[in-house]
Amino acid sequence: MPNKSPRVFSREFKLEAVRRILAGERIKALSEELKVLRKDLYAWRDLFRAGGAEALRPLGRPRKSDAVAPSVRARARDVAAADRGAPERIA
Repeated sequence: MPNKSPRVFSREFKLEAVRRILAGERIKALSEELKVLRKDLYAWRDLFRAGGAEALRPLGRPRKSDAVAPSVRARARDVAAADRGAPERIA
């Protein structure tokens, strides 16, 4: 048997599926239409209820743009600009 990698779904796909579930569509019918396991649909619904759209992030590492919040980057730049002697002390 060939090893199949698991399908990865975008956040938009998951949000649309959850929206349809919350609108009243039957999970079994939706599962067959979208070709997604029912357990995944239940998991997405529960994640959405617990944490909103942000909870439906795909598995794996965050993208580089998501890794460090912009506010943290700005603060790091400010600290580096304020302490010009830091590179010499570190070296």
